[in-house]
Amino acid sequence: MKTLQSPRTPTSQMPPTQEKNNRRRSVPNTAEQQIATAFGQLTNVLGQRQSHNPIKEDDDCDLYAKLLAKN
Repeated sequence: MKTLQSPRTPTSQMPPTQEKNNRRRSVPNTAEQQIATAFGQLTNVLGQRQSHNPIKEDDDCDLYAKLLAKN
């Protein structure tokens, strides 16, 4: 009886699917850098916006609405 052995790929060569993934990796790195830059800019803008807005004091209408909500 013959035993079936699975074909083995040499360790020095990568399968074609891994080679394709390595070649495609440079484009997503650029996209990831752009996303990180945009996210950083948005975070900075939101942080500045929150620090520049003074705390709003409740006017009569706000106080009345809060009073109605409690009851």
